[in-house]
Amino acid sequence: MGVPKRIFVANVNEEVATVPLAPRPWDFQEDVSVMDVVTTSPVRKRQRLDHLTREEKILRRKMKNRVAAQCARDRKKARMDELEMVVMTLQAEKEALMDENSALKLRLEQSLAENERLKERIGSTSSGSIEHASLISEPLQKDQVLLLALSLWMMRSGFLHLMMSLMTSFLCCKSVAKTFLDFAPPHHWKEHNRQVSRVQRTLLWWDPQQRSWPPSKK
Repeated sequence: MGVPKRIFVANVNEEVATVPLAPRPWDFQEDVSVMDVVTTSPVRKRQRLDHLTREEKILRRKMKNRVAAQCARDRKKARMDELEMVVMTLQAEKEALMDENSALKLRLEQSLAENERLKERIGSTSSGSIEHASLISEPLQKDQVLLLALSLWMMRSGFLHLMMSLMTSFLCCKSVAKTFLDFAPPHHWKEHNRQVSRVQRTLLWWDPQQRSWPPSKK
């Protein structure tokens, strides 16, 4: 790189003529100020280490490498701590899901066992109902037929006995009434005939078409 150059500009006063002339608008004096051109060198990113010896440069390099390694270790440790927290969170979620899965499996087993018990109960109930229906619907046995025949015979015998008792009672009443009429005095006969005639008139007066009692006389 070359040495920077400096430009110096001095004031210039020129006389156009020795004889003074009238001022003209295009005549003027120009004053030029001196400007120093300042040139600065670009800033270096890295400092020059000309003032350090070779051993100092090596030591400085080692220190910089040591600091960079420590920073890398710190970043790695922070990242590992973050990953450990994530792993712990995922492990806790995994354990919770495993517990929930175990509880659901237990409930499923209980539900299956309950379902099997209900199926067995329904099967036993249906089989008992079928057996009961078959017992009811199967034909009567020989003993049952005999028992039924005996019951019918007893009912028939009881009915015949009842009819015979009624007929005997009717005959007895008829004979008693005849005996009473044979030995009754004449005025009893008149009273009896009067009551019979009254009953006959009442029966003729009343018929099923009447809706009130006593019926109205026409």
